[in-house]
Amino acid sequence: MLKNKRVLVCPLDWGLGHATRVIPIIKDLVFKGYDVVIAADNEPLSLLRKEFPELEWIKLPGYKVVYSSGTFMAGAIIKILPSFIHNNMKEHKLIERIIKEKEIDAVISDNRYGLWSNEVPTVLITHQLRVLSFSGFRWAEPFVNKFITKALNKFSCCWVPDLGGPLNFSGKLSHFNPFPSKAKYIGPISRFNKNTNEKYDDIEPYNLMGIVSGPEPQRTIFEKILIRQFLKDGSRSIIVRGLPGSNNKEFVKDNVTCVNHLPTDKMAYYIKKSNIVVCRAGYSTIMDLTVLDKNKNVILVPTPGQTEQEYLAGRMKSSGYFYSISQDKFSLNRAKEALSVYKCINFPDRHDLLEQAMDDLLHKIM
Repeated sequence: MLKNKRVLVCPLDWGLGHATRVIPIIKDLVFKGYDVVIAADNEPLSLLRKEFPELEWIKLPGYKVVYSSGTFMAGAIIKILPSFIHNNMKEHKLIERIIKEKEIDAVISDNRYGLWSNEVPTVLITHQLRVLSFSGFRWAEPFVNKFITKALNKFSCCWVPDLGGPLNFSGKLSHFNPFPSKAKYIGPISRFNKNTNEKYDDIEPYNLMGIVSGPEPQRTIFEKILIRQFLKDGSRSIIVRGLPGSNNKEFVKDNVTCVNHLPTDKMAYYIKKSNIVVCRAGYSTIMDLTVLDKNKNVILVPTPGQTEQEYLAGRMKSSGYFYSISQDKFSLNRAKEALSVYKCINFPDRHDLLEQAMDDLLHKIM
């Protein structure tokens, strides 16, 4: 009897976005009859185990990044660069062992640059083919981008979750010439779909919804800001804390309900039905909101000092897709006033390029 082909899926553990956007990929692989093995760490592993309790999993050590509590994060990032490079070398050795021990036929890695192999097809998922460095550290960009290009070329191919052409979301992060020969756009990917689950239709939606995620201590700082301002507002509110692995139970304080995590379909329902959503400007979050056609009542608040999110928030605002405001200037009342007159435009047409990319990969292991 022939054994099913086995695919290892490995998201980075810097925030939950890398884990959430591999959910549709895992679902498609399972639907097509492939055996999926999840390899992750920390909160992403907890999230994926909740989503797919029936799947085999292994713990693949993460990077344990801690950001600054202020807005200047260059020191924190530079401090971890040596360990980041060292970890890439370690995880490459580890992935070779896992491939043999688990009889893996293909590897799909979301932003884990050490998970390439010459033994089986490997895919790198990233929307950041170019890194934006901090002010005063522009000199480092060529060196970092050279590292990314060199690492990317070790993979069989690179999937960029965006659209090609002028109507796109990632901007100069993944649109430039010459475009890497191994990279291809696969369109926006998200764990959500447009249609909300009807089983939640009898649940009263919230007026305000806050979505908190990302590395500490900024995750906690943002959570406290939202709790304080939601309490002051007085509207029925919910805050999703982005802690799927926490044992703490949900708690309610006056008009604000705080939960650690929500199942995918319930999360989509609350996002669609909430009057206003306040969240980080993470790329996966933007993709989720794009797929749900939710942008006219969203406030993006980028993580302070995280250049990628600050760039994306500014790009979304100037493009007319989303309203955004910096954390140090965030006032719910003022943001609501600005949002009421902000003119949002429709998202560009989405193209389902993921299916073709998946077929190309799976054809290599048939």
